[in-house]
Amino acid sequence: MFPSVFVLCAGLLTLNSASAARGRERVAARMLTEPGHFEGEVGHSVTLPCSISDVGRRSVFWFKGEAPNDRELIMQQKNTRGRFVVPRQFHDILRSGKLGMHGNNLTIYDLTFEDEDSYTCSMAWARQTVTHTLDVIERREIQVTYEPSNMRASVTVGDTIILTCNATGDPLPTVIWYKEDFLHEGPMLTLSDVRREDAGQYTCLSANSLAPDEEGVFEVQVPYVEVKAEMTKVEAQSDLRQALLACRINGEPQPEVVWYNSEGPVPNDDTHRYFSRNDIHYLQLQQLTPSDLGNYQCYVYNQWSRDLATVTVVAAPGPVHVVGVTPTQDPLTYNFTWEVESLAPISFYYFTYKEEGSDEVVSSSVEGSPEPQGNATHYVKSTFLTLNPATTYQVFIRAVAEEYQPGPEMIHPFNVTVPEQRTWDTVDKEDLWKVLKRTLNIISKLPQVARAIQ
Repeated sequence: MFPSVFVLCAGLLTLNSASAARGRERVAARMLTEPGHFEGEVGHSVTLPCSISDVGRRSVFWFKGEAPNDRELIMQQKNTRGRFVVPRQFHDILRSGKLGMHGNNLTIYDLTFEDEDSYTCSMAWARQTVTHTLDVIERREIQVTYEPSNMRASVTVGDTIILTCNATGDPLPTVIWYKEDFLHEGPMLTLSDVRREDAGQYTCLSANSLAPDEEGVFEVQVPYVEVKAEMTKVEAQSDLRQALLACRINGEPQPEVVWYNSEGPVPNDDTHRYFSRNDIHYLQLQQLTPSDLGNYQCYVYNQWSRDLATVTVVAAPGPVHVVGVTPTQDPLTYNFTWEVESLAPISFYYFTYKEEGSDEVVSSSVEGSPEPQGNATHYVKSTFLTLNPATTYQVFIRAVAEEYQPGPEMIHPFNVTVPEQRTWDTVDKEDLWKVLKRTLNIISKLPQVARAIQ
């Protein structure tokens, strides 16, 4: 009997100890969160707090509704083996993304006006609750009207432009302008006496203490075109028959380039080739003819502006070639003849000569060839020169074209040796015939002279 009594007493003591422990657990749990009023914007989210000390193994419930009898259980969470677990019947609403639990706090996502209500967090058996009220309001936004409405503007150098950000909201937003650094505070930004450096992006930031900031970016263009010839005069070598023209361009927006001559736009073909490297644009002239000489315009334009630069193409003659030296009736005078290739008409020739071994140089200029002979670039010219007998001379001739473009100097002089005296072999046959005719004419008139004397 005594053993039975002992077992019964031990069981009663154990039950009393467990009941006491449960009582202490219930008493130890305490709600720490005070009731609050929360406000959320439509489409946003809000988190309602519920902080509890010593939850233990109790369940936490969230109810929606103001009156106790009308409250709807919307979420439950319990502590199972040290972690919070949401019962299966609430999994669908968690997966929908409408509600979420963070600890014991309840988060309501994608707010609508239907979510506006009272929300109560309660502990099982503890009789401790906290009730929050939630107001859902229209989303606070800043409304901004931009001018120009497309937020793009073009202004020429020296002019003025006004950019506008008219912002409305509650409270009234502040508008700040900046371009890399702060520029101005206020709805309007005025750019006066605009320069090229003023081109770029201008940002207006509208902000107040409640709504998200609104930012607008204006794109300001300062259109211009600028062109400069790399060389205003380009010399074409007559023997190569080609020339390269170049102009450096800048512009915003990116300009187009067309080359012009006296006949109009220069075509881009085999003899007139367009190409560019970076900001330098070229016109390669090949197989030049005399008609290709003259002024060319590098015409640059975009939809806002235009400019041009002029390049003059001139030509230098080729080297002079002496083709012959012939004697004349005067025994000390010789006729020098030479030829030269030139795209441009010859203005004059430098003619210099000196006795071999002497440092004394005789210089003169010879009038240019009036017209080419044979073809459009072949010029022939001659001049008379009186030389001393029994002397060797070195002759240099250099052609100078229009625009005073000199050709190359002769690499080697033309050497001519004058004999000691003129012989019949060196006299031109035509000159000899003229002498004979005069002599015969005089002889035929001798009888008439004799009769007149008598």
